[in-house]
Amino acid sequence: MHWSEGCVLRGRLPVDCIHPKKDEERFGTEELIYIDPVECIDCGACVPVCPVSAIFAIDDLPEKWAEFAQRNAAYSGNRSG
Repeated sequence: MHWSEGCVLRGRLPVDCIHPKKDEERFGTEELIYIDPVECIDCGACVPVCPVSAIFAIDDLPEKWAEFAQRNAAYSGNRSG
């Protein structure tokens, strides 16, 4: 199960799958943060702290938010270091 998100969690999660992190170059410039589906361990820690309730298991993602899953996949696939 992978998670898709469309909310701002900057600085709220102590997990490694959220990008960009505070120490990554794009941290202050990205419109969203992203959940790397390879690094995600499906712990769900991000779900209750999302301020806009925008994190879903991919199978539960509302159709109207499908774009965010695509954006997350594109970011994760193109992220270097």
